[in-house]
This record gives sequence, C-alpha cells and structure tokens, in this order.
Amino acid sequence: MLFALTRKRKIIIIIIIDIALITLACLTAYLFMQPYVGVAPNFVFTTALMSIALYLLFGRIFNVFTRINRYTNLREMSAIFFAITSQFIVSLIIVSFFWEGSYSRRFELLAYVLSLCLIIASRLIWRLLIERRNNYQKDCSGVIHRTLIIGAGEGGRILFNSLVGSPTSGEIDVVGFIDDDPNKQKTYLSGKKVLGPVE
Repeated sequence: MLFALTRKRKIIIIIIIDIALITLACLTAYLFMQPYVGVAPNFVFTTALMSIALYLLFGRIFNVFTRINRYTNLREMSAIFFAITSQFIVSLIIVSFFWEGSYSRRFELLAYVLSLCLIIASRLIWRLLIERRNNYQKDCSGVIHRTLIIGAGEGGRILFNSLVGSPTSGEIDVVGFIDDDPNKQKTYLSGKKVLGPVE
C-alpha cells in the first residue's frame, strides 16, 4: 500500500482538520458579526492564531488527538468540550488584559460555539463513515454470523461498539441484546432492541 494510514498520520490529519475548523469558525463568526459589530480584521487574525495555539495546548492536555475516533462517545466529546472551553477562557483573559484596540466578546463567543460544534461534528462524522464502511464490507462479505449480545448494560454497549468499529465487523451481524432485567425488555441500546431474557 502506497499510503498506509498509521496512528501518527491519523493524529496529524485530526490536528490539520481541527486547525481548519477553528479557522473556519473564526472566519464565519467574523462574517456574521461584521454587519452588527465592527470587528477589526487584525483582531480576527490574532484571535484565530491564539485560539489554534491554545487549542493545541489544551488538546494535548486533555488527550483530544490521541483518542480512537471510531469509538467517539460522550468521553471523547467531553474532552473536546474541556479543551475548547479552556482555550476560550484563557483567550478571553489574554484579550481582556493585553489587547490594545477594540475587541468583541460576542465575536469570540460565536467563534467558540462554532469551533465546539464543528470539531465535535467532525468526530461524529468520522465515526459514522467508519461504521458505514464496515456495514458496506458486511454486505459484500461472504459468511455473516448473526449474534446476540448477553447483557444490555454498559458492558454490552462497549462490546457492541467494539464489534461495529472493528475491521472484522463484516463477519458479525448483531441482531440485538438479551437481558434478564424486566425494565430493559423491549428497549433499545445503540439502536438495537433488547429482545428478551436469556432463556
């Protein structure tokens, strides 16, 4: 294979995408706020550079870039939230104390919200693409093992997500969950029905 997608290359791609999304968020916030609040272009440029630098710092602290994105869940989204929120707070403090000219807190708030939404959306899209690719491989593969997962709790959810995100997911079709807890009967976990008790 000419270009193998190693873990290091994936991290570089994630960092480049995140930088592009933060830049896009700042540019979009600038274009949106321009008719209402006069935001100086040099302030936008400085804010974008500072946001990128601080996000890279806090992203490293909260391990945003080293997580496996095909299993993106609430923990991964929380790490992104904390990294971007920390970047936003520190950026506000720096601007408040050291910026000489006029600045707009509304612009910074809008850029923060857009950055947060875009970066979390990028991780969810990555996960959906992996799952779609695995489902396509499932459709194209030969023998498929219909599987029930015993236990509709956290362990069952983790097992289901690891099966869906694995390269061998084309060989397994999770039909549903089974669990003896009567409160879980006929409910759904990760889009699959709890079909009944173990018996």
